[in-house]
Amino acid sequence: DLTEIWNGGMGSYTIGTDSKSCLARYNLNANTTGNQIGYYEYSNTIVYTYYQAPTDIFLGSEVFDLSGKVLTFTSNSAGTGYTWTVTNGTLWTTVPPYDTLGFTRVTSTSGGSLDDGFLTVSLSNGFPFYGVTYFTCNISTNGYLSFGSGDGSVQTTLSSHYSSLKIAYYSCDFLPTTSGTSGILNYGYSGDKFIITLQDMPRFPGSSVIDRANVQIALYLANATSGTPGTIEINYGECSTPGITNWIIGLSDRTNGITPTDGSASV
Repeated sequence: DLTEIWNGGMGSYTIGTDSKSCLARYNLNANTTGNQIGYYEYSNTIVYTYYQAPTDIFLGSEVFDLSGKVLTFTSNSAGTGYTWTVTNGTLWTTVPPYDTLGFTRVTSTSGGSLDDGFLTVSLSNGFPFYGVTYFTCNISTNGYLSFGSGDGSVQTTLSSHYSSLKIAYYSCDFLPTTSGTSGILNYGYSGDKFIITLQDMPRFPGSSVIDRANVQIALYLANATSGTPGTIEINYGECSTPGITNWIIGLSDRTNGITPTDGSASV
């Protein structure tokens, strides 16, 4: 429930009837019945786990309410952290916010298969992420991109998410295709932004015609003048709730992840 954004960072916070204070707390969600980073309610036991990188994990039964929204992460001046906003976008399906004419469709991978693989691509002018400018990124076929070593595996647990430098724009178990108008994963440039698009993307095994995701992420490159360099803009079109599959949206700086100890096998 990412639209229920609340303030993180220094100071005190309140979730439901329980109040605590901490020095560094980031969270995308204040839903006391859901599954959040920093706060997790498991079998009526409240467990607090702290992360620097804003991320949220969702159970498959939770409703996806970001359809038609834009989630934007903006880096601070030191490059050590991010603030985020959710604004209204468009409920797109066939026409994403950034024109993909001339983009490259992912039909093969640098590692793994098209089902669970990744493609390493160059980033002209580089992209600043947590204080370092990267000139390549690894596009996973499962809804995230990473920097450094590539990985295309399904990453729907916190431990896997925080294992590498990563932007999870909709980390789930997807099944891209090599042709046709569905299952499209493509990438390209729009001015000073690097764009990745998931269009009519089925979740594995792709048997349901309504189990689809339409997501487009824009990375504002180091030379960007249309916005702050390092900004991450995620446009969610029409997306169905995954159902039985967990999914993750957020960032990982790799160094600040803490494996939860809430006793849940799914986290």
